Amino acid sequence: MKTFIRNAEGQKLSVVVEQPETGAAGRLVFIQHGLSSFKEYYVIRCAAETFLANGYTVVTFDSRYSFGESDGNLRDSTLTAAVEDLETVIDWAKSQDFYAEPFALCGHSLGGGSVLYYAERHPERVGLLVPLGAMVGGKYYLRSYMLNNREFFEKWRETGRRHCRKQNDKSVEGWVSFDFVTDLQNYDMVFDGGKIKAATLLVTGEKDLSSTVYNNERMYAALTAPKELVVIKDCPHTFDSDQNRKDLCETLDRWLKTKV
Repeated sequence: MKTFIRNAEGQKLSVVVEQPETGAAGRLVFIQHGLSSFKEYYVIRCAAETFLANGYTVVTFDSRYSFGESDGNLRDSTLTAAVEDLETVIDWAKSQDFYAEPFALCGHSLGGGSVLYYAERHPERVGLLVPLGAMVGGKYYLRSYMLNNREFFEKWRETGRRHCRKQNDKSVEGWVSFDFVTDLQNYDMVFDGGKIKAATLLVTGEKDLSSTVYNNERMYAALTAPKELVVIKDCPHTFDSDQNRKDLCETLDRWLKTKV
């Protein structure tokens, strides 16, 4: 089921609800995509299909200011907006017959940062947490760029624009304002990691230059709830290859089966 909902400001968000053919009642997951992405992105679909196969009702959605069907221009994307969108979708879901707490949260990149932040602010609502290549805070994001892509980052700061293309349609393009980086400095999910009560599976790629192994190790160390960190071999931030995605699906499936 696909539907369009509106936030408090009247902006439209596109939401898809998928329910398994069989499964235990009360299993629910919200999955959020990353910066300049969309709900059909293959990393999101990999996670969604794995949760479905394990009996979960799956809610995916297009965050605002992305390449999806929701309102807003990419240039205005921030973690603050992503968190607001997650809260909007969860608040809408509370009135639906599939809603149940505690629920699971999963997110990739910017969406991973959003679900971490939500789980820290609402620990009683989140039972399972799966950040994939997650942004874990502003200072960690800066560190990654300074070590791995400093020239690109300095150009972004100088021009105020980071140009992006849609993953499955390169004719669709836009840019992200440097305000995105400024906003991100207000967040440090590592610092507040001890507030999370959910069992957490952190997944990152061995070759992820954005959500680096170092960043995920810091996040892992901060968690006090049951936790696991998996580093996928030869994998970049975008889980590009068939093998990367196979490893991701198998990792998530194995972990979910231990949480029945």
